[in-house]
Amino acid sequence: MIIHDFDMARFLLGEEFVEIHAVGSALIDGEIGKVGDVDTTAVMLKTASRKICQISNSRRSTYGYDQRVEVHGSRGMLQVQNIPETMISYAGKTGVRGCKP
Repeated sequence: MIIHDFDMARFLLGEEFVEIHAVGSALIDGEIGKVGDVDTTAVMLKTASRKICQISNSRRSTYGYDQRVEVHGSRGMLQVQNIPETMISYAGKTGVRGCKP
């Protein structure tokens, strides 16, 4: 489910991981849980130089295809988000609405 996230994390951090902690649950689709699989995960990864990476993942995003990256460091933060269908959003009494990612 998140193999490409591991590849991207290794590329961004520039080194391999030496420590991995992962948890997963079947929170959205009970049928997935019945066969021993998960649909929601959280993974913490650590490199030899002590860089830490956190990956959160779900098989379903009701608001559209969603993938984001944030890199935090001593000089600031780099953030990459999906390109929305349009840049139009509406803010009113009921909240803020815009296009799905």
